[in-house]
Amino acid sequence: MTNQQTLPDFFERMLNLSEPWSVSGLELDTDKHRLLIRVSTAKGAKLPCPQCGQPCPKEDHREERTWRHLDTMQFETLIVCRTPRVNCPEHGVLSANVPWADGYSRFTELFEKFAIDVLKAVKSVKAATGLLRLSWHQIHDIQSRAVERGISRRSGEPIKHLGIDEKNFLKGRSYASAMYDIDESKVLEVVPDRTQEAAETLMNTLPAEQKESAEAIAMDMWPAFMSAAGTVLPEADIVHDKYHVAGYLGKAVD
Repeated sequence: MTNQQTLPDFFERMLNLSEPWSVSGLELDTDKHRLLIRVSTAKGAKLPCPQCGQPCPKEDHREERTWRHLDTMQFETLIVCRTPRVNCPEHGVLSANVPWADGYSRFTELFEKFAIDVLKAVKSVKAATGLLRLSWHQIHDIQSRAVERGISRRSGEPIKHLGIDEKNFLKGRSYASAMYDIDESKVLEVVPDRTQEAAETLMNTLPAEQKESAEAIAMDMWPAFMSAAGTVLPEADIVHDKYHVAGYLGKAVD
C-alpha cells in the first residue's frame, strides 16, 4: 500500500473491485476476530442485467447480505453489501450479480475455491469442517456448487475410453455406481445402486455422439454392468481389469 492509498483503496485492489463497485467502509471487531468490508455501488451508476448483460439503471437495493471471504490474517473476513436491483426494459427488475460470488451463495468464489482445496487435502468432511469453521451442511452446499460448475464446463468432445465401477458405503450395506472418462481422469456421473438399471442410467447420460465415440468400457465382471454395456454401448469393447481377472483365475486354479 502506497502513502497515497487509503485502506478502502487497498481492499478494493485486494478484492479486484472496479467501477461502479467500491469499498465504502471497514469495521474491525477485535473481540470477535472479525473484519467487515462494506461494498457499495456509485450513485447513478448502471449495472448489467443478469439475464442479457445490457447496462441498466438501478431500481433500488435488496436487504443487506453477508458473504464469508478468505481470512485477513487471523480475522474472519465478511463482505457486506445491499445488492442493487436493476430495471431492465426487457427482463424487468432483477437483482444485479455481485463480482465476488455466484448466485445465492453466502461465500465468495475465492473462499469456495479454498474450501474445495481443503476438502481434497484432508481425509474427511469432519476434518474440513473444523479447519474451515463451517457446518456439514455448508460444506455440502459448497461441494454441490463446485459439481454444478464442473458440469457446466463440460464439452461434447468424443470420449474413447470409459470406465464404470461401484463403491460401497454405510459399512457395505449400500452401493453407488460411477462412470468416468479414463483418458481425462474425470468422473462423469454417479447414481445410487449397482443394478443393470442403474448402470444403464449412467450410460444414457452420455449424448448420442459420445456413445458412438466410445471404443471401450472398463469394468469388473459384475453381470449387471456387462448387460448394461451390451444394451446401451453395443459397439464398445468390454475390458475387464487385471485384478479381477487374476482373482477369478486364482479361484479356478484352486
